[in-house]
Amino acid sequence: MNKNTNANLLLEIADAMELSVDDIKDAMRTSGRHISMDAPLQSGEDSTLIDVLGDDDQPHPDATLITESLRREVERALAHSQPAKPTLSASTSAWPPENNR
Repeated sequence: MNKNTNANLLLEIADAMELSVDDIKDAMRTSGRHISMDAPLQSGEDSTLIDVLGDDDQPHPDATLITESLRREVERALAHSQPAKPTLSASTSAWPPENNR
């Protein structure tokens, strides 16, 4: 392929994917690079990519903390609030009962 054909192909791909030509070039340049999930992130370290990726099957680490904090806030708010006073809705047609017969 010549340069003109490559440029046209890049434009066509970019247009179809609604991306810039530079984005397509970057994707093509990095697409051949493979990363091991078990390899250390940096030489001499024990942590790997698998250690830092999230696991959707596990609860979020802060979920219990957030739930407990919310529960305490609600309890505090309820402790400081006044109980609602019962109200009666009187209907003139319903009272006294003798008039409803």
